[in-house]
Amino acid sequence: MKLFPSLQKRYTKERFTAVQAQRLAQEIAFGPIVFQVSRLMLKFGIFRLLSDNREGMSLEQISQATGLSKYAAQVLLEASLTIGTLLVKEDRYLLAKAGWFLLNDEMARVNMDFNQDVNYKGLFHLEEALVNSRPEGLRELGDWPTIYEGLSGLPEQVQKSWFGFDHFYSDNSFDQALEIVFSHSPHTLLDVGGNTGRWAAKCVQYNKEVEVTIMDLPQQLEMMKQKTENTPGHERIHGHGANLLDKNVPFPKGFDAIWMSQFLDCFSEKEVISILSRAARSMSVDGRLYIMETFWDRQKFETAAYCLTQISIYFTAMANGNSKMYHSDDMARCIREAGLEIEEILKLANEAPVLEYPLLEKTDERSLCQPSGTSAIAEKVKREVDVLTEMSQVYTWKSPKKLRIGLAKDEAFCFFYEDNLDLLRSMGAELVAFSPVHDGHLPENLDGLLLYGGYPELNGKALEENLSMRQEIAAAIKDGMPCLAECGGFMYLHESMEGMDGKFYEMAGVIPGKVWRTPRLTRFGYITLKQNQGISHGKQETAILGESDLGVSPAHEFHYFDSDNCGTAFHASKPESKRGWDCMHGSDHLLAGFPHLYYYANPKIPQAFLKKCLEYKELQK
Repeated sequence: MKLFPSLQKRYTKERFTAVQAQRLAQEIAFGPIVFQVSRLMLKFGIFRLLSDNREGMSLEQISQATGLSKYAAQVLLEASLTIGTLLVKEDRYLLAKAGWFLLNDEMARVNMDFNQDVNYKGLFHLEEALVNSRPEGLRELGDWPTIYEGLSGLPEQVQKSWFGFDHFYSDNSFDQALEIVFSHSPHTLLDVGGNTGRWAAKCVQYNKEVEVTIMDLPQQLEMMKQKTENTPGHERIHGHGANLLDKNVPFPKGFDAIWMSQFLDCFSEKEVISILSRAARSMSVDGRLYIMETFWDRQKFETAAYCLTQISIYFTAMANGNSKMYHSDDMARCIREAGLEIEEILKLANEAPVLEYPLLEKTDERSLCQPSGTSAIAEKVKREVDVLTEMSQVYTWKSPKKLRIGLAKDEAFCFFYEDNLDLLRSMGAELVAFSPVHDGHLPENLDGLLLYGGYPELNGKALEENLSMRQEIAAAIKDGMPCLAECGGFMYLHESMEGMDGKFYEMAGVIPGKVWRTPRLTRFGYITLKQNQGISHGKQETAILGESDLGVSPAHEFHYFDSDNCGTAFHASKPESKRGWDCMHGSDHLLAGFPHLYYYANPKIPQAFLKKCLEYKELQK
């Protein structure tokens, strides 16, 4: 079996000691209890209480605060203590790392709601589903052959959890996918299995001329119309009702591009080949078929692979009885059998987000054969423990005062991780949205600025014409207001920027230089950022955001633009490659560059930013 290197290391050798394996076996045996206890710790607000009271709380305090009886609180707390989501210090309970992630990690929350509301009762019928090749657990929700016929009729809470789960694993990649699809300038696009029309809505807003037709079950099209009726450009979204499982139903012709997102995993291999074969027969010579799927074997992070293989069981018991989250080799084989040729495989940056601690240097293998080898290993372990301890303290840091942070949010600035925003909020930030396109002035009493990615190149004229906003942002940053800027936000801070129309527009002028469009993706893909010690703007600096070393940050770049002044504050290294380059501008109150950061991978950056915001707030008194 082919696996990405990160998974190969994990799945090809025993990774548990005997004691750890025994513990895992018991965790599996008590799995339903562990799940329900942890779910109720969230529902009753106990994890939140302990997150807000970091010195811990006693049983009596927790009972009083939640309204639970002392007995009810005690059995939940003691079970959580042995599960590992809580710690205890004298008579006070404290939140452990696993509890913190259950409370704050979006993927964990989405998965828990999905399993409780959609899967929990139905999984009792998994054995029948495996034997009969039918979704036998679906009877707990309704009388349908597959879950897809019943989506519009699911109870409200079940529907909410199902769509929340479905959108989480696809929507984060839409912005990157749009650039790829529309780089070939399609005028007509067929969205196969378009569901509620979220991708179609993105398309008609991204391109003002494209016509999108959603091909799906008739009942789904009715739901789609309701969801998109108030969307700008909805008049260019059309429906084509069809039962895609009927091998005799042809695909409509005349489309420049066909799009399938998180769709083929809903079908068996035989059905996938049938669908792709019909798509192939409908395509012109110049047509393209785009498939966006989350393949479990191609995940950079093992936690993502774990989640995806477990999701396959949902397809077995609840969805249709015969599909799964596919291995990429299996999908490639289906594509070839359908008579199609794979033109290109692109790895989108937004895979299921999980935490990755900074990687430490490898211990020289030769040292392990020398007398000093044991001490070398011990020192490495100590460093790892120190890193984890430091990270834990950073994650739980909270500003002693509420900080008002301006968040650029409109059609020009719309690409950001919700996880990043959630972490900033948990650290004490109040995020105040404003529009560099439409608003004449910044919100009042700001302590910092966030300028994330998006499509400033499509809004160059509007951004230039909003002179007051450009001047206020420039003045605020030059006056010392802390600012984080990524990709589109970084472009906006330049003196000038080339728009998609080929014209150059004046921008904020904080960073000297200009940004121009390139014919292909520039420095595309994953990178690892490491601060160039004491260097920024090509000259010596004492610190960046007050820190001499912000640590190692996994990041990604995805853009068709380049700058004549990319910065030198960090060095970017390509994984499993010798390629690298300097990038980003850093100063005491500014961090700006093309790379997109994921704050959970290195929480020192948002912490340092907010500490600077706090300093700035105090100086304004």
